[in-house]
Amino acid sequence: MQDISMKLAKFAVETRTEDIPEDVMAVQKKSIMDAIAVTLGASGIGEGCREFVDYAREAAAGGRGEAAVIGCGVKLPVVLAAFANGSMAHSLDFSDTQARHTFHSNESTFAAAVSVADYLGGVNGRDFIAAMVIGSEVACRVASAILDKRKLPEQGWFMPSILVVYGATAAAGRLLGLNASQMVDAFSFTLCQAMCSSELMNSGDSVMRSVREAFMARSAVVSALIAKKNMKGFDAPFEGGKGFYHAFIRDEVDLDRVTEGLGSVWQAKELCFKLWPSCLGTHSSIDAMLQLVKEHGIKPQEIEEVHVIVSSVNQMLLEPDQSRKAPESVINAKFSIPYTAAVAAVRQRVTLEDFDDASLHDPLIRQVASKFTYDLNEDWAPAGRQLTTQMTVKTPRGSFYREVVWPYGHVNNPCTDEELGAKIYACAKHSRVPLSEDRVEKLVETVGRLEELDDIRELTALL
Repeated sequence: MQDISMKLAKFAVETRTEDIPEDVMAVQKKSIMDAIAVTLGASGIGEGCREFVDYAREAAAGGRGEAAVIGCGVKLPVVLAAFANGSMAHSLDFSDTQARHTFHSNESTFAAAVSVADYLGGVNGRDFIAAMVIGSEVACRVASAILDKRKLPEQGWFMPSILVVYGATAAAGRLLGLNASQMVDAFSFTLCQAMCSSELMNSGDSVMRSVREAFMARSAVVSALIAKKNMKGFDAPFEGGKGFYHAFIRDEVDLDRVTEGLGSVWQAKELCFKLWPSCLGTHSSIDAMLQLVKEHGIKPQEIEEVHVIVSSVNQMLLEPDQSRKAPESVINAKFSIPYTAAVAAVRQRVTLEDFDDASLHDPLIRQVASKFTYDLNEDWAPAGRQLTTQMTVKTPRGSFYREVVWPYGHVNNPCTDEELGAKIYACAKHSRVPLSEDRVEKLVETVGRLEELDDIRELTALL
């Protein structure tokens, strides 16, 4: 039996901050700013977030204010703060995405880590960035062993969240100063807590797609805190005969992949940053439409048909036909190629404001969305081109074609730092507790020198 659990634990606790390459640290710093931005926005407009935060406040029952709840003007006990921050981490579907595994390696990781760092005090900026890198890398490494991720939803588990919670556990445990044995214990406690059903994919009106990371961030912090008390878990939570890979993946794994290049090849830096607040699978279509409209001056009223060819992975973004072309909920709109690309055609943008009720029922957007047809290319996903979109827009003036393999903001087609930084302004105006312009400016300035901070509380005090 390979000792994957101990190897990951040692990596998480023994890797020194100075061992992490500067380019990896730089990407993670961008991710932290990105996470702050989307959490601020979700605090005001994220589906279910207000209720989850309010529950956390009630559950605190006057308990100590140990960690900030972002955008809400309150501090709660650390576990409940992680729960509240986690509820907002994914809600807007606007956070960065790990390119290789197409999951959000920094969502519950950030919620757990920022809550623990605020609770502890004295965590400097570079060590906080490093904890985030380690957490993201552990999540990626756990995912690396899986031979065929396409099977997993049919087995009943929503694996993106279940995989990343181990990264959140690693980040929280590292900040708490766990040793390697304690980190294995923490992974064990997470194994006994964290799960998420793929039934959420069949429930378009469920709030679970929005707030799911609340449960992951809470589990990670609980696991790390219990391990800190020297409670014993399992010796092999990942590779054990009845462990993680058996229970969730049916042992269809290659464990060598977990540690191959560990500490020298950093998957954590392979991040795609979103400029549009919707599922990453919609972004190539948005990008293609924006390019075509700008280049050819296409007016929405003249569009006769929009035909897209996408990978089989993204078929779900075009079906069922009615809910994708005329979505009645924000989550269905964010997981719709017809809706998001129609918004791009009509408004030449896709912003948070384009997912309100008025936009969902905008007659012109619905008219354009109704013109979408599609075909699948079954070869793209196995070849690593699952995000590719070929779009043809037909008008009385002729047909216009564009192929987008890597959408703007993807690690292979990066956006500018200025464009990414603008997200914090776009999101902050939706904060549940309004932030003054001066406060937002101070927040941006503080994140900009994050690696120089002696105490992360200088940042969390602004949140």
